[in-house]
Amino acid sequence: MKAVLYICHGSRLREAQEEAIGFVSSCMNHVSAPIQELCFLELARPFISEGFANCVRRGATEIVVVPVFLLAAGHVKEDIPNELQKMQNKYPHIAITYGNPFGVSEPLVAATYEGSGIKALESEVTLLLVARGSSDPETLQDMNRIASLFEKEEKIKKVEVCYLAAAEPQFEEKLKEVVQRVNENIVVLPYLLFTGLLMKHIEREVRNYSYLNIYVSPYLGRNHVFQEMLIQKTEEILRGDEHVSTYSTN
Repeated sequence: MKAVLYICHGSRLREAQEEAIGFVSSCMNHVSAPIQELCFLELARPFISEGFANCVRRGATEIVVVPVFLLAAGHVKEDIPNELQKMQNKYPHIAITYGNPFGVSEPLVAATYEGSGIKALESEVTLLLVARGSSDPETLQDMNRIASLFEKEEKIKKVEVCYLAAAEPQFEEKLKEVVQRVNENIVVLPYLLFTGLLMKHIEREVRNYSYLNIYVSPYLGRNHVFQEMLIQKTEEILRGDEHVSTYSTN
């Protein structure tokens, strides 16, 4: 029997946990798998080991693991696979299929732009694209590709990419630099799925420039297109249509 195990990052902030649960639960209602469970990589429970055990307890013989992450950074490439290998060792009779994160997607960028509020502004904007950050060069390349897609959208004059951790330029420095040299509208777009301590940090920093016209776009999990994409990707994995990593069983 097939099960789907959705893995979110996790947060110490209860509001962020509840958002992740609501986001995934809404998707579950449109996914055909008979068994579906949600877990977190860190900072919140249930952890991966607990979510996996819940699937097994409910009768799963094959578990499709869906990382609810934006890009394939260290968590997706290393941390989650390490946990899944532990689960494979503990449950050698269970087949594990590991899916992909959202990745770089023109439809998602277009939907993010549509939901950003930028089209309602009167003049062109400088878009400050704020990502979590990673030491993985491929992830940084992905963010630059996403920035290039945003630059094609109407009313965006220039896109500046910055990070909250683990990469340069840092958000605080880039925001200060942009404020000093840009006269037109500045839009800060948090490239984050849910609220959390990082989102709160962005909001605090922007409030330091309350005398300027700086608009903060909604983070991505509030856009229904991301839910639709997660449902689509999960169904593709269940049908065997999407390119995935498959853990062999003994």
